Amino acid sequence: MLFSSVIGQNAVKKLLIQSVQSGRIPHAQLFLGSPGTGGLAMAMAFAQYVHCENKTAEDSCGKCAGCIKSQQLIHPDTHYTFPFIANPDVKKKSDEKPICSDWAAAWRKALAETPYMNVFQWMQQLSAENKQANINAAECNEIIKKSSFKSFESAYKVFVIWMPEYLDKEGNKLLKLLEEPPENTLFLLVAEDEKNILATILSRTQLVKFTPIEESTIERALIEFKQTDPALAAQVAIIANGNYNAALELIENDDFESEQLWLEWVDLLVNQKRALWLDFTEQFQRLGREKQKHFIATGLAFIRQVLVFQQLQIPSALWKEKELNLSRNLAEKMSVKQLEKWVSLLNKLLFYIERNGNAKILCLNACIYSARIIHSTSGTLAL
Repeated sequence: MLFSSVIGQNAVKKLLIQSVQSGRIPHAQLFLGSPGTGGLAMAMAFAQYVHCENKTAEDSCGKCAGCIKSQQLIHPDTHYTFPFIANPDVKKKSDEKPICSDWAAAWRKALAETPYMNVFQWMQQLSAENKQANINAAECNEIIKKSSFKSFESAYKVFVIWMPEYLDKEGNKLLKLLEEPPENTLFLLVAEDEKNILATILSRTQLVKFTPIEESTIERALIEFKQTDPALAAQVAIIANGNYNAALELIENDDFESEQLWLEWVDLLVNQKRALWLDFTEQFQRLGREKQKHFIATGLAFIRQVLVFQQLQIPSALWKEKELNLSRNLAEKMSVKQLEKWVSLLNKLLFYIERNGNAKILCLNACIYSARIIHSTSGTLAL
């Protein structure tokens, strides 16, 4: 992937290129940013730049053998680690544990579709359903083994670890390697939430922060790369809130399951259908954690759209009649303060869902207090 294909983050690009040009590349870097800000895409571009045989002061050439193999995700000196489950199509001996390479074909396919994907989209690629993904001890041992090999073609070996939040205590196996790696070995950890990363790993990496992408940058990218109508691109860029992946989802997945479920839930709250709340909590519990998180993210995006509609009286070009009517109802009924309280409540719900809280109890609590916020200015948050 070329640096020019990474959306925005020009300051980070400049920093990384200068480190290569000066020959002072930190051996372990943590690319930290909120979802959709391009950490994984940047790691791919940086790995390609390191391997490029004819790099310039601005980008890799895109034509040499190193670039072509990097673009096809088959460069022998770039190794990817990511959350995964056991692959049912890969037969192993009884004493063999699953590792990332079992999913190499699916990983290449997913990144070819978008390097801005989130964990939920990746879990869909794996058909994980309610299974819990992680990065296990066997994969950590695989990283240690591969790091001991000499590089095959490039001057550097590059290890890209996507979502180190999923390492848990197994990450302690990598501490010595991160602190004192073999010569010309680079580690790029791509994360979204530093609170869920082992402190011992954080202390051994150099932080590179990714900021939310500017609306104008997302707008231009949608027009240039996705041939989006300029008026629609402008609205989607506002709604995406700095998340390029969210912008892509809004354009490409107009009829997504989570959106329909969100609309059904809000209808239960607005119309005080308390008798159906318990049924909804059962449905929410059956979704599984990743779909629950995606449902909440859909809701947060929807509330942002309502705020835009309330302040500017400009409806989203993506809304159908049902969404438009509901949004108009909420915009008229709720104040900015109420909407902010609702966002705070949903963020707390997300926090506890991520920490394996009881989904049914949390959802019922969210029903009670969301309805209170919608119908009264005095609702307090109890999650």
